[in-house]
Amino acid sequence: MARVMVILHAYQPPLPVQEKWVIEKVAENCYKPVFERILSNDVRLVVNMNASLSENLVSLAPHLISLIKQSVEQKKVELLGSGAYHPIFPLIGDHWGQRQVELNHDINTRVFGDFHPIGFWPPELAVDEDTFSLVRKNQYLYCVVPETTVPSVCTYGLPDGELILLPRDKDLSNTIAFKGVDSVDDLVSLIDNKYGNSPCVLAMDMETFGEHNTGYYEFLFEFLTHPRVQTLTFRDLNLRRIPKVDKIIPSSWSTETHHLKKGIPYPLWDHPNNPLHSLILDHMDLIEIYVDGIIERMEDYEEFETLFLKSQHSCQLWWADGFEGRWSPSMVTKGLNLQMKVILNAPADVKEISERITKRIYRAIRYRSLNSEG
Repeated sequence: MARVMVILHAYQPPLPVQEKWVIEKVAENCYKPVFERILSNDVRLVVNMNASLSENLVSLAPHLISLIKQSVEQKKVELLGSGAYHPIFPLIGDHWGQRQVELNHDINTRVFGDFHPIGFWPPELAVDEDTFSLVRKNQYLYCVVPETTVPSVCTYGLPDGELILLPRDKDLSNTIAFKGVDSVDDLVSLIDNKYGNSPCVLAMDMETFGEHNTGYYEFLFEFLTHPRVQTLTFRDLNLRRIPKVDKIIPSSWSTETHHLKKGIPYPLWDHPNNPLHSLILDHMDLIEIYVDGIIERMEDYEEFETLFLKSQHSCQLWWADGFEGRWSPSMVTKGLNLQMKVILNAPADVKEISERITKRIYRAIRYRSLNSEG
């Protein structure tokens, strides 16, 4: 019997970086059929949905909110905590990481009502020691992590208590996500051979099933309902005698061993050979320093703070990767436009530094685009 904890991660960038019609399309092609099948089958899944998506589904796909609520009420779905606007936690300040976690919890509580997550999903599974301190400080019991951070289930000691680290099986998860297996029977055999009766943690983008691959949710649910598969949530794992670790390796779910050997824990968001990454992160740091200096003096800061937190989304860096075909000047520019709104009323010296950095960003975008065309 293959015992699997399947985690589906649902995310869309905040408006206006993402467009409404795209969210509506993904909701129809993917989220709706996935949750309909959760409700109509005897399965248990773990789901993360960042607030940047859930808050927009309220108006763009309200029927979907009802399906998700039913799934939770029937204990078919266990929801996870995360950062509201999908930041790379190791690349932002601790205070703003805390606000991302709090806002994600507040928004999802308003949207779903019954929102009491015990597990945490760091966006892109990008983690370091400070990420785990943040997670445990917010009373989460476990955190999903990449295998490059820890190879097996363990507990990590922190000032606020121990945190269970639950590594995702990258090879098997990617085998499913990238259609690397011919049949469900073959997939079940792969899991059986590797894990026996031990639980296996699989984690994939939910959009894989229906949006990126038309109708691929049929394969997913054929797997989940297979007679030799038992689906689990964290509470079903019955973990005992978990070994303790005092060291972890900062990494992400896209980090490979060769990246770590070169000291590059977050290659798709902070690659030392990518000038666009460096420039965008410099601009984000400038804005964070500016916001740190003014926000406590503001009377009505909620709207401004939310705008700033949205500007920390990861997509502007992911689409500026430039090494593996992840290139969208539009997404990079939209992210930069969101950042510029944050400093709209900033002092002249801040705007002067911002202008110098943004000129270099636009120059790098033009250079990269010309190379792509060539």
